[in-house]
Amino acid sequence: MAITKYSRPVALAVGLAASAATALAIAVPASASGTPGAKPTQLILKATKASVAPMHKMSLAATLKSGHQPLANEQTCLQNRTKTSTGSWGPWGACVNLALTDTNGQVQVTGVVPRNGKGTKEQFEVVFPGVSGQYKPSHSAIITVTTS
Repeated sequence: MAITKYSRPVALAVGLAASAATALAIAVPASASGTPGAKPTQLILKATKASVAPMHKMSLAATLKSGHQPLANEQTCLQNRTKTSTGSWGPWGACVNLALTDTNGQVQVTGVVPRNGKGTKEQFEVVFPGVSGQYKPSHSAIITVTTS
């Protein structure tokens, strides 16, 4: 299983720099969205913990498949967003590239550090931009992690 380590400044600060419009453009690129014959894909994202103490690390694992077939050597990226003080969710951050998926279609992200502050909530999702003519783009379900 490919393991990529990201520190908070790399994975989260960089991830917060982009707008939601940029994230949407990555999630559904024009080259992959309307390609005839492209197979549908699915991404499954799991977190090691739903709750983490301030400044403690956690891991995320994603699996990319088309039907029951895992997709190896494919690029995915991780996005995050934080709940604001007004109670609404902020925009999705930039998509930070992960390692390529392994032969089982999996990629693991270690060293993810949710924001400080007890009760802070942060959401994560993984995005696959698709492969023109072969695979359609997809994104995982959203995982919410609470700082406890």
